[in-house]
Amino acid sequence: MIAAALVVGCSAALSADEVYLKDGRVLEGEVVSPPGATFLDLKVSAAGMVAVQHFDQDKVTRVTYGKSARQRDTETLLADRAKLGPEADAAAWWRLAERAKAMGDQVLARDLANETVARDRDHEEARRVLGMVRFRGVWMRPGEAATARGDVLFRGGFISWAERERTLADEVKRHQDLEIARKERADQRRADAVARAPADLYPETDLGYSRPYRSYYWPGYGNSYPGYPGYPVVVYPVGGFPGGGFPGTPRPPLYPHPRSGLSVNASGGGSNSAWSFSWNP
Repeated sequence: MIAAALVVGCSAALSADEVYLKDGRVLEGEVVSPPGATFLDLKVSAAGMVAVQHFDQDKVTRVTYGKSARQRDTETLLADRAKLGPEADAAAWWRLAERAKAMGDQVLARDLANETVARDRDHEEARRVLGMVRFRGVWMRPGEAATARGDVLFRGGFISWAERERTLADEVKRHQDLEIARKERADQRRADAVARAPADLYPETDLGYSRPYRSYYWPGYGNSYPGYPGYPVVVYPVGGFPGGGFPGTPRPPLYPHPRSGLSVNASGGGSNSAWSFSWNP
């Protein structure tokens, strides 16, 4: 088991013990657990924070008590810093900052870079350690420089206003194209379903579909095709079926026909014929 307890405190120098773990790591800090304890407790510090890590003894290979090389280097650097007087120039402070960078102590390196900039405001390397950029001759933080350029914060980053507008317009167009494609697919699926269905599955209704066909009149059977009252009817004299046609001739396929709501009906006849007309545009 490996655990850590975080304690807020000052970054005072801790005694430099080295803990060698079986996974190959070597940790530096102060061993605070008593000898023979089930868990080894190691107090470490970084950036002004102090944490206590707990390790099972079977995860530990060995422990070396005493100061590590890194801690000795840190103590030497802090002693050299204390020797710098008010007359020390930016170059002297920057040399200390470079030593801290080489040791991997970024907190101390930034602190020494601030001391350097306090003596040379245009010290480029120290400014970059502090994460600053130059814009129009002025050193700024990246967010300040972006604002000075006229950029805006957009989804976690700074971009120009024009780029932001293009991005939003592209997203709107992409969503519109997707919606059009979705509707086209839905319409195609409906059309395919109608084409595959039997002809009599879709009788004429008020949903806007009609199935025009010819029907004929003969005495005793009324004036419309049996079973389909109300369809458009073309009436011919008795016995006068053009071309030998018969009312059962297959009808054209179903097709969409928008309705206007208008209905026109008429009927009439003579001694040996009758007709009727129904129009639903």
